[in-house]
Amino acid sequence: MKPVKIKLLILLILPLLNCLAIQNKYINKIEYFPQSNKLDVDINLTDGAELNLAILKKDQDHMFKFNFLYEGQNLIIGKRLVILIDGVEKELLVLDKSTRYHGYARSGRITERMSLKADKDLFSLIYNSHSLQLKLIGDNGVLYFELEESGRELLGNFKLESAKLFNLTY
Repeated sequence: MKPVKIKLLILLILPLLNCLAIQNKYINKIEYFPQSNKLDVDINLTDGAELNLAILKKDQDHMFKFNFLYEGQNLIIGKRLVILIDGVEKELLVLDKSTRYHGYARSGRITERMSLKADKDLFSLIYNSHSLQLKLIGDNGVLYFELEESGRELLGNFKLESAKLFNLTY
């Protein structure tokens, strides 16, 4: 093959590979980053929300991270996030929060991000729960979110991977 044809093939294939990477970016999966000793999972919730759980191992200590993301048309500016585990409410401590509004003609979208305080006990409650809901509370209303069907299985797999990789017991 001539170099011109090879370059042309590469130019045709690169955009396709990029599209595949973008499509796979949003698949629910557990990821392990060995260079930083980090285990991470993104779990889709109902109505455009996402839950991110991460565990980082530093020396003999473990750091637990819990992040919440909501993107939707319900224009609620969240002040607090409450987790309902088997019907019992527990308010989560918000460490960092950002809200962005994207206005369009007659409608708009809001993006709400929250980093929340997490520890091994909270992760244990989440793993061992039978029902899990999140409640975003704002000045102008309340939104409820639940795990999608694949979420429960992902939580179970994340628990097993964290036990295997970091020797954690819950």
